[in-house]
Amino acid sequence: MSGLNIQNNSWNGWTSSSIGTLFSGFAPTGVNSLSSIVSDYSQIKNGSYGKLVKAYYDKIETPTTKKTNSEKKIVSKDSKKTTEKLDTNSKAAATDAKQLANVAGKFNSKLFSKTNVKDAEGKTEYNYDYSKIYAAVSDFASSYNDVLSSTDKLKDSSVERSVSSMLNTTRINATALQKIGINVKADSTLSVDKETFMKSDISDIKKLFEGKNSYAAGVALQADSISASIVGNSGYNKNGSYNVKAYDFFSEYI
Repeated sequence: MSGLNIQNNSWNGWTSSSIGTLFSGFAPTGVNSLSSIVSDYSQIKNGSYGKLVKAYYDKIETPTTKKTNSEKKIVSKDSKKTTEKLDTNSKAAATDAKQLANVAGKFNSKLFSKTNVKDAEGKTEYNYDYSKIYAAVSDFASSYNDVLSSTDKLKDSSVERSVSSMLNTTRINATALQKIGINVKADSTLSVDKETFMKSDISDIKKLFEGKNSYAAGVALQADSISASIVGNSGYNKNGSYNVKAYDFFSEYI
């Protein structure tokens, strides 16, 4: 038996109408619905169905289209005023957030690998380069504090949620951070005590700053979220992949 020819809306010479008549005694669901399926598919294929849907929705008035010309001018003026007021602050916050994510990129396997370094007496030994690790952590704390300062000037619920999550991540790790000389101050900013840090166990430092499940990775993700809320550079891209920029820094651990 030859198959169904949807293009010609027929089946071995049978039209959709004759098919409906032939099976009119059957239940509404099942074979009797074949003629409707054939007809619907034909409309979708030739584009008439899409045109009908578009025409329908074009007629629906949205709250924006219902506004009078004077109301539109007021809305436009107010929006421009708000944009101008927050533009500088928004840019600063987005830049600081992206910088924090970039700084987190320094915490890679290379930084936490042993190498030939000189000790306090000038002797070369094969060990972790605490000076470089401290510099990276110090930059991290400084960038973290910058984000708190710049985002505090914004009134954006999405940004506030991301900042709150970042602060909560720090709160959860506060005890571990303090153990290696990183203190969470009353204003939520971070301070690094160099002497304590330089004497810390490398395993305690690595737990907080190395890898995709580390404290640094969590903060970096929130920083990226803050930036995305302001400049819209996150979410699903045109290829259907999800953009999570900060996680790129920790791809070697995934």
